[in-house]
Amino acid sequence: MKLIKTLGLTLAAVGMMSVTAKALPIVGSISFSGNYSPIGATGSDLTTATAMAINTILVVSADGDLTGAEAWTFAQPTGTVGVNGNEGSLVGTELWKVTVGGVPPVFQFFVQSVLQITTHPQSIGLIGTGYMTRNGLDATDGQWQLNFGASSVPGSPASFSWQASTAVFGVERTPDGGGTLILLGSSLVGLFGIARKSLRIA
Repeated sequence: MKLIKTLGLTLAAVGMMSVTAKALPIVGSISFSGNYSPIGATGSDLTTATAMAINTILVVSADGDLTGAEAWTFAQPTGTVGVNGNEGSLVGTELWKVTVGGVPPVFQFFVQSVLQITTHPQSIGLIGTGYMTRNGLDATDGQWQLNFGASSVPGSPASFSWQASTAVFGVERTPDGGGTLILLGSSLVGLFGIARKSLRIA
């Protein structure tokens, strides 16, 4: 009976692990806007730029877990976003970071993929995928969109807009979705059955 009790306690512990080891995904969206300067462009033709230098930025809206976002940074440490064949430099970078509530937790967004879908002398559009992170919550997949527009008024700064959301996927980036713990629990259940059978034979 001692063996059966031990296995029972182990199974209970595994059950607790399968619940407590699973944190919550990040749910929410955020939008930025600001001014930028094209790098390497010929005149105002954005198709000739190699990158966009971010000059100013502000949060336009934020909801869900990102409500109240402040103290933000964007496109750091270089302060630039590659375009027209150079957009791949974004992959793997932390594109933005915000603080919610004036103190940590800090949310960060990392780019996983990027595709330039608009190439026009007056506008450049990028879309892609990425994931947000925050201590205490699961890293969560999402989609993003970044648009650069040329200024219609000579001498005035050009503007950009950014939108990112985790609500599109709403799936935490858990490697196996807790499958390892489920398999471990199943194995122990089988072992528990074998132990009971052995004790009955004895």
